[in-house]
Amino acid sequence: MKSTHLLTKPYKVILASSSKTRRMYIKKFIKEVKMIDHLVNEEKIKKEIKDPNKLALVLAQQKAESVMHMFPQDMIIGSDQVLVCDHMIMSKPTNQNDAIKNLLFLRNKKHTLISSIFVFKSSKLFFKQVKKAQIFFKKISKEEIENYVNQNENTVFSTAGSYKIEENNKHKFLDIITGDTDVIIGFPMKDFIRKLNEDR
Repeated sequence: MKSTHLLTKPYKVILASSSKTRRMYIKKFIKEVKMIDHLVNEEKIKKEIKDPNKLALVLAQQKAESVMHMFPQDMIIGSDQVLVCDHMIMSKPTNQNDAIKNLLFLRNKKHTLISSIFVFKSSKLFFKQVKKAQIFFKKISKEEIENYVNQNENTVFSTAGSYKIEENNKHKFLDIITGDTDVIIGFPMKDFIRKLNEDR
């Protein structure tokens, strides 16, 4: 997919995200983009919304809306990802024990990644989408999981699944059943970029 350049556009592109992965990924497609942390209490919303598809989209929408007052005339992008395994929505671990428990729960099972994007342009809806990927977490030993958590704290505490697909070539404990890379990393950009190009 070709990069999109918005230098001639009258608006700025704002990414409302604190995710390093999303901040790096968007740069592949949009060179001129301003990064800003969203102002959303994600855990509060997760307690209120139990449907994972709705949850993913609402989180993305509210992240974008949370900074709209600062950029009412610009394009604001919010994105989120929800992980579901055995009908349970999983959250990012807060410590090593939680991370180990999460990975042991995923072990030898399929799980679904529900990724969303919600985009406002001049304070009006421009694009929204929810896409899914399915991953199989292989049956690895508890010792392997503990070693992985101890050696990869930055990864395990930054994602609900406590892993990054970009690191799978090294660790090899994941099989992708369905889903594109952008969906798996939690930032479904492809169809949005197509619409953006059409809108130029």
